[in-house]
Amino acid sequence: MRSAGLGCALSVLVFVGCNSNPQDMRAGVATEPTSTTAMGGSVKRGGGKHVGGAEYFTDVDDLKVGVVDEAQMTKMVASMFRAEVGGSGEGSLSRAFADAKGERKDRLRFALSDVLTDADLIKWVDADPTRKARAVALVKAMAPADLGPKENLTVNARIAGFKDWAKYPYQMLIVTGYTPSDRKVGEAGVHPVAKKRLESAVAAYRKNMAPFVLLSGGNVYPRGTAFYEALEMKKEIVAMGVPADVVAVDARARHSTTNLRNAGRFMRGFGLQWGVVFAAGGGVGGSTLFDQAFYFAKADLSTFHERCEKELGYRVGELAGAGTGLVAFTPSLHVTEPSYRDPLDP
Repeated sequence: MRSAGLGCALSVLVFVGCNSNPQDMRAGVATEPTSTTAMGGSVKRGGGKHVGGAEYFTDVDDLKVGVVDEAQMTKMVASMFRAEVGGSGEGSLSRAFADAKGERKDRLRFALSDVLTDADLIKWVDADPTRKARAVALVKAMAPADLGPKENLTVNARIAGFKDWAKYPYQMLIVTGYTPSDRKVGEAGVHPVAKKRLESAVAAYRKNMAPFVLLSGGNVYPRGTAFYEALEMKKEIVAMGVPADVVAVDARARHSTTNLRNAGRFMRGFGLQWGVVFAAGGGVGGSTLFDQAFYFAKADLSTFHERCEKELGYRVGELAGAGTGLVAFTPSLHVTEPSYRDPLDP
């Protein structure tokens, strides 16, 4: 029977209500599955599959539960992810996500995002090419819609037909967004740090440093906000006088690593190699001390390259200081490779 509460999509509390230790739960197994009652809803053990002596949950249709909190949701999703990626879950997380509606899909995405911060789980996935391929396919299927393609229709056509690249030292001005990680309420508009970056990019555009602009930043803080940094920056930069048809957006990036990976994907899609990144500010105390521009320009010293290799599996490209707050960027060919590490931006 399907639950009316969070729906069959979230009917996977079989592990939360079972007599399992935390290690078994994290591994996606229930050592002593029993019928029980949890979080105000009855939980009935559904079908399972024995693999190596452990029982993995597979039958979401035989369960019903009440509303669960975020910590429990994360444990449930961890179990389903490991079972499905390991080849024993028979699409349990995929089916849960397919059955979910609206905000319930977002809850599953956010829970999976938390799950994939587990270094041991990542190591387990990466150790087997089949598991890694399953993880990539699952995460791509669960990813939210990319707003970029529709927003970029006009500028994409202009870039595709542009011929005068030789007149410019760079092909793309790249501006990364900025929102403090402690922001509690989503707000329209851009943060002062991002506005200064935009002002620098506008000045560079007027000096013919590059013919096009790419703005990078998703809906990051607070989690689930309706405001996307790139879209808010586009409103601002157009108001500053830059034509809308030369401005592209990447409305997915959630980290410094994916700011440049996604910018590189966009550039490589048009065969472009020369970008300059505007990333001043947001450092110590909101200053330019150890800010994002330093982080990119001194990629070895700052460990940015190391972080990219750890989180993405490769360096996003070649980086070098190009002036105050500016970083020259040539994207790697590897940037087109999908990653399962961030379900909100694979």
